[in-house]
Amino acid sequence: MTTTFQRTRFTWLAYLLLAYFAFSQTIWGPIVPLLRQDLSLNYTQGGYHATAFALGMVLAGILSDRVANRLGDGRAFWFGGSGMAFGALLLILAPTLIFTLSASFIMGLCGTILLVMIQSGLANAHGDARGKAITEANVTASIGSTVAPLAVGAFVVMALNWRLVMLIPIGLFLLMLISNRTLPFPSLEQNETKAKRGTFSFGFWVSWLGLVLSVAAEWSIAFWTADFLITVLGQSAGIATASVAIFTASGIVGRLTASRLAQRFNDRHLLIGMLILALFGALIFRFSGSLMLAWSGLAIMGFGVATVYPLGVSTLITYAPEQSNRASARASLGAAIAILVAPQVLGIVADMTDIATASTMIPLLILGTLILTGLGKKA
Repeated sequence: MTTTFQRTRFTWLAYLLLAYFAFSQTIWGPIVPLLRQDLSLNYTQGGYHATAFALGMVLAGILSDRVANRLGDGRAFWFGGSGMAFGALLLILAPTLIFTLSASFIMGLCGTILLVMIQSGLANAHGDARGKAITEANVTASIGSTVAPLAVGAFVVMALNWRLVMLIPIGLFLLMLISNRTLPFPSLEQNETKAKRGTFSFGFWVSWLGLVLSVAAEWSIAFWTADFLITVLGQSAGIATASVAIFTASGIVGRLTASRLAQRFNDRHLLIGMLILALFGALIFRFSGSLMLAWSGLAIMGFGVATVYPLGVSTLITYAPEQSNRASARASLGAAIAILVAPQVLGIVADMTDIATASTMIPLLILGTLILTGLGKKA
């Protein structure tokens, strides 16, 4: 499949704002220990921040297409970005737990509205080339996710107030808002009609479930890899924690590669190929007996799994291109549910058995995604 692809001013804006979203989402991991110190929180209270963010994502996945219908696509786009910046500002100023939890929830809610509109806007703007656009956008998201912990670490090392790191995403957003506030949002005419209230096909929901399983696998890998390496392979905490970077770095390479291949291959076919590769890597990782094999499995998994969400979103929109807002919203809802549930479920299974047995869930989740993706076309 060969399609013409031309990046517009909106394309670059969407890429940068997705990096802004990813930075603001990922930042919670490295700052929760610092929040715990600042506010004298226990581990459970610290963990509430991830739950609050995920709950905001779930609510946005349900409501964001309605918000766009009420405000209009362009206003919903900037509303989501502005709300996330407000949440970041609230975090800087938050004196107590209730305020930090509110900041997390607001950032999850408004940030996901922005995410939905970015995905929808890129799909509308690029048509059949939406797979390349959405995958490229997720490359910048990966970069944003990588910069976030580095920025926190730099502020701590320089003995600066670590909360001021949130000025980075706020500043980026304000710059984008000031320079692009009059830029037209690429809406489809159908997105302003009753098409928004149409029903999705059974095939859409089969593929949607596959997307949920893939995100569950991705977040389970990111969350539990270090524990697996420490407990199963006997690695030090330093080596185990640093090893997660192999997964994220290979994901950037995978997304760059997929963005090029998306111009030549059908999104769904490319998705199936990446899933097969990810499954191969997951099996190597799970049954590795050495650190080198585990690293190889992580690299292969990261390369394949990182492409599944953007290609999955593009595939879902293919089922209903005239309802891109709703399709994008449901994709984000599925991702939010997976993020909220999957790492916790794997942890419960690990407590009931052990981390090695629980980690078998990861290749099973990828296999389930592969099967559902294959069935989606026929359903």
